[in-house]
Amino acid sequence: MTSVPGNFNAGKQFRSSFTEGGFYAARVFLGRVVNFNLETYAVDVHLDNADSDIEDAQVSMPYFHWSNGEGMYMVPEVGCQCIVVYPSDGSYPYIAGFLGVVEETSGTEQDESQSEGGEHTAGATPTELEDAGVEDEESGVASASAPISYKNGRPLLRPGDGVWRTRDGNGIVLRRGGVVQIGVNGICQRIYIPINNLIQDFAQNYNLSTPGANVNVELIEQDSDNTRVDFTIVAREFAEDSQAAISMRMGELGDNYYELLVCRQGIDYKRGTVINESDLSLLISKEGDWYLSANSETVEVEERSVVVEGKNTEEYGSMEQTVEGDREISYKTETKRGESSEEKGLKRKVIEAKEVVLGQGVAGKLVRADRLIPFFNAHTHTVTGPSTGPPILQLTEALVACLTVKGS
Repeated sequence: MTSVPGNFNAGKQFRSSFTEGGFYAARVFLGRVVNFNLETYAVDVHLDNADSDIEDAQVSMPYFHWSNGEGMYMVPEVGCQCIVVYPSDGSYPYIAGFLGVVEETSGTEQDESQSEGGEHTAGATPTELEDAGVEDEESGVASASAPISYKNGRPLLRPGDGVWRTRDGNGIVLRRGGVVQIGVNGICQRIYIPINNLIQDFAQNYNLSTPGANVNVELIEQDSDNTRVDFTIVAREFAEDSQAAISMRMGELGDNYYELLVCRQGIDYKRGTVINESDLSLLISKEGDWYLSANSETVEVEERSVVVEGKNTEEYGSMEQTVEGDREISYKTETKRGESSEEKGLKRKVIEAKEVVLGQGVAGKLVRADRLIPFFNAHTHTVTGPSTGPPILQLTEALVACLTVKGS
């Protein structure tokens, strides 16, 4: 049976009419929660000044639907200070709200709090000030300007801010200006900022899982001075695939900083490791070297400039190259330049160069001056009588040059 403070009949829950002698002025008491029933949401309260207890009281809420349970509410913890109201119609008392406790502060803390916009002592009652042990030096009466605080561990807020937070530090903060802050502690939270519609996340480790891709940022502490960073993105080709097709990793990866792997249905979707041999892999080492392995390569550029410092080594199984325009190849020991054009109407090819070197198949069908001159100058004719002597007009390289067709 509920113990009733004074002669107020709180045990009778309802009155038929205010005019039939059942009307009483509502009464308000301060108390502390001593128990909470998890099954019934009922609260047991001890009334501090009345030295009595209330069992199975209800906690009021900003909004609550009696049938479906939606609304805004929190479960009170044992020890919190509450306001108990006995309604004027004699119905069962309920908890109307909760209060903080009066805290003593130093003058410095009070000055800092007031400079932040806090007014701790405004509205403080003499009883609260006396409980805090603060009295006026001249009259001995408690003063409303005494250094007390009702902060009770709450975060710094501005007028108009709203908070919904548990004792473990997680909660939601609605700040003026449209900022929304959701988190579990200082380094694990998300902030919505209306400026440029920015969403900012703070986390030590982060994982995003979707049917199409996984994004994971992991900090792995190796010792007190080194924490390894592993940033991995793993993506499927189709959401229904059992394994992934693309894996990209960045961070401290042994000898490398960056790794890109492509292998259809050949990459573990959760860990990003290669199951089958990759079709393409790109590695960037910590020294700035990059290594590309691919089944084939197609490169299309409008303009290309390559500068190699050191040794350049290229190996080709086969090579087919088409150059439109001029091509110039320069070497440190020799320079080879030349122009070649073909006139289809005249069915001739014009080659302008100091020296023309022909291949073996073509050279065998042409006359070589170094062999023609000795043969021509030494030949004789068979006649009756003594043989003839060498030709009177000897063939020379200058004569051969005159017989060579040049120009167009």
